[in-house]
Amino acid sequence: MLFQTVVPSGSTGYDDMGITIGGGNTPRNGTPFMLWFRQYNPYDYVELRLTTGSAFGLSVVQLADPTAPSLSPVSISFLGFKMDGTTVTNTFTTPGNGATTFQSYQFGPGFAADLASVDILAPRWAMDNLVFTVPEPSTVALVVLGLLGLAKRRRADHA
Repeated sequence: MLFQTVVPSGSTGYDDMGITIGGGNTPRNGTPFMLWFRQYNPYDYVELRLTTGSAFGLSVVQLADPTAPSLSPVSISFLGFKMDGTTVTNTFTTPGNGATTFQSYQFGPGFAADLASVDILAPRWAMDNLVFTVPEPSTVALVVLGLLGLAKRRRADHA
């Protein structure tokens, strides 16, 4: 999985993300987590994709407002681009009301498989324990490989 800050063409300056364990006024959970603050360019966002270009799925994520205690809810949208060109969206909202810890959120069935990339659209967020899946080779692919192997063997036997 690769996380990258995306700067749309024609925009100037960019925002960045960081990894922290939590201190000061950030959520605390004792393990490293990622946080993002979009301060400079309202069009910047973070993209998730596999470095191999393969499809993947998302199932669960822990999210928080990176400013703790969080006094107001923060909506964090995940826009998934499927391999077939369609899109899916999940928006999760952190609780606010003084929250200082991560909450678990489950993605809908549209995020289970066949994602080419996912954009995270929000002005700020803290994320931990993102659970993603990479599909096993499909049965069809295994059958095709087996048939190719048999054909090659048969050709070698008749040569």
